[in-house]
Amino acid sequence: MILGVTNYPLNGHNVGAFVYLGSQDGIITSPAWTVSTFGNYYQGLGNSVSIEGDLNNDGYDDAAVINNYGEGNSFSYSHLLRFSGSPNVRATGN
Repeated sequence: MILGVTNYPLNGHNVGAFVYLGSQDGIITSPAWTVSTFGNYYQGLGNSVSIEGDLNNDGYDDAAVINNYGEGNSFSYSHLLRFSGSPNVRATGN
């Protein structure tokens, strides 16, 4: 499961997305992966997120995170950030 958040403060960073994995017992409560950054440039990081499936044919699902940036309530720029899945981000069964 991927969860998008905007400007969520965590350890001095602004987190934009969390990825939680499932197990036989349900969702594992600690995130397996996060997207975070410093500064205002990524103030809209996490406004939109999705699991895109295996875009690069490596056998692991990939994620997309949108960053919108602008002044005040209007966004001037949008960026799509794609993150490749890997064997390091997988359910461990705990």
